[in-house]
Amino acid sequence: VKAKVTSITSKNGKVYLEWKKVANSSGYKIYMSTSENGNYERIRTFSDNVTSYSKSLEKGKTYYFKMRAFKTVNGEDVFGAYSDVVKITIK
Repeated sequence: VKAKVTSITSKNGKVYLEWKKVANSSGYKIYMSTSENGNYERIRTFSDNVTSYSKSLEKGKTYYFKMRAFKTVNGEDVFGAYSDVVKITIK
């Protein structure tokens, strides 16, 4: 199942991401890049009960985010599709 970022906002040098729970997932991995087609770095992993994230970033710069849900099966993470990329300029 494809995860979806439902909200992305910026205030006071922070980005705020929100998403809806994905049924039967074990958690979520959040990825960030400074360019849409650049290298995305995993910046955080969350358990399935978390549906929001905030991070302090450099004001005036634009960042790109994507995420995906995963389910742990026999000790291995099985990934869903990446969400659509969302971008924001930090205010």
